Amino acid sequence: MSQIPTEETKIPDMASPESSYRKHLNRLNELVSNGESLSGHERNCAFLNIQGGRFATVSSVSGLDFDDDARSPVSIDWDRDGDLDLWVANRTAPQLRFLRNNTPKKNDFVSLRLRGTKSNIDGIGARVEISLKKNQAGPPLIKTLKAGEGFLGQSSKWLHFGLGHESTLDQVIVKWPGGASEKFSSISPNGHFLLEEGTGSAQTIKRQVISLPHTSKPAPVSLNSNSSRILTPTRTALPPLRYNDLQGKSKKINLSQGHPILINLWASWCPACLEELSDWKAYQNDLSSAGIEVITISTDLIDGREDTSADTTRSALDKLSLPFAAGIADEELYTRLRQAHNWPFLRRIPMPVPTSFLVDGQGRLTVIYRGTISANQIIADTKLFPLNHNDLLAASLPFPGRWIFPPNPPAPMLHGIELMEKGDVVDAAEFTIGNLELLKPHREFPLLAIWISEKLMTAGDTDRGLLFLRWAAESDSSNIAVVNNLAWQLATNPSERVRNPQLALQWAEKANTMTGGKHPAVLDTVATANAAAGNFNKSIQLIELGIRIATTQGDEATSAPMRKRLELFKAGKPFLETPPSK
Repeated sequence: MSQIPTEETKIPDMASPESSYRKHLNRLNELVSNGESLSGHERNCAFLNIQGGRFATVSSVSGLDFDDDARSPVSIDWDRDGDLDLWVANRTAPQLRFLRNNTPKKNDFVSLRLRGTKSNIDGIGARVEISLKKNQAGPPLIKTLKAGEGFLGQSSKWLHFGLGHESTLDQVIVKWPGGASEKFSSISPNGHFLLEEGTGSAQTIKRQVISLPHTSKPAPVSLNSNSSRILTPTRTALPPLRYNDLQGKSKKINLSQGHPILINLWASWCPACLEELSDWKAYQNDLSSAGIEVITISTDLIDGREDTSADTTRSALDKLSLPFAAGIADEELYTRLRQAHNWPFLRRIPMPVPTSFLVDGQGRLTVIYRGTISANQIIADTKLFPLNHNDLLAASLPFPGRWIFPPNPPAPMLHGIELMEKGDVVDAAEFTIGNLELLKPHREFPLLAIWISEKLMTAGDTDRGLLFLRWAAESDSSNIAVVNNLAWQLATNPSERVRNPQLALQWAEKANTMTGGKHPAVLDTVATANAAAGNFNKSIQLIELGIRIATTQGDEATSAPMRKRLELFKAGKPFLETPPSK
């Protein structure tokens, strides 16, 4: 059932990350991202018209009942043998199926192509009616030429009519889109004809039958490799990452040290992991000369195996005697790296071990290695760091080509939201700052910024909270609540370093203009901003107007604190919020 509000007054609630609508939308997105079917793996259905207003299912016997997530079926006589075949597009693999009509009994048909002269050239919207001789039972055969049918589908512009056995045509009438009806002659069964508007006579079109193989060939299977290299088309700053060293002490990875960092996930039970680490050890000097810091992190404590532990990690490391930093992953680190692993993909795929992440000197993810990778490839990939977005995008593609519409850089908005949902406000703020240029153009950035701002201010971090509130207002200056809240903070913050009465006035007057000077809470803000700027006479006029409106509306919760501020303004004093207790 749709979660979209049906009442206009509840539409603003849709914007809240904690609303029921948002939560259900995120759940739907999660289903799609995990490759799950929206139709629940329902088999395709086909029904046979048995006349009299009744249909019989022929789904299984026709061979159409595939367990596909099918979307768009279109009909066309693909092999030109006189019966309709089907092409079916699916959301998931196989994304395209050809279903050839191999019915052994051949009946008569006629196939017509329309050409408009006074109406549109393709005859879209024309209605064709075919009548058979009176001794042949059945109503007239009627079809309308459409530009599209169903979901994202368009069948052939050839109108195909099945005529039955040993049929004889009586008449063919076309009602063109302009409204004129026209009778056509020179049409016989088992042929293809062009009907041009205004001629009244059909033109025979010779279309030879196409020979197709009777059985489909198996799709070629590429050699399956255990390794893949994914160059991320957009550099995205990773969130804060922490791991436990071998003594169990938490360590934060300093991602912005100005040199490349290679973060490697491995397991003591994984032979490929151990082989890869041994190879890197042999190329230690080359990796070091390239400025690459290697951090190897074991997943032994979180892989769910009973035969692994911190001791198995230490034992494996002792045997390898690696010259690299080493540690053990916890659930938080693994989750954050798995989310980063999924950034380049629309569909989430499992993250294997080993998996490695190459990060540039500014803490931005550049390459993901699934499976083993050579030290030489890692060193070569550091040469990609200076590339601009377009060159990096071109380098990330498996083959060259031209864009119809160049894609916009993807914004890692979901990761910021996920951090907030888990209550990691400080990390969410750090992640957002690191990806500010990517996130700001996103339509949901103001919502994320407001969310972070509110949590930071509640925790007493007013400076950064105000910074996020200002970013939200700059990104969505039409949001009255954001603009009003920003003005209030600038006017009432107890810190002189934060308080800015003149800037508060600008934002408050903008909010007042947007509400037509009739919203009590906004009038309260603009009055308070005037008082902060020393304009007490104007502040008194504005707040008295706001009190009158709020009282008329019966809004005592708004008018009561406004009356207290009115007394302050009459005494020539501005209103300041109480500093948060420490």
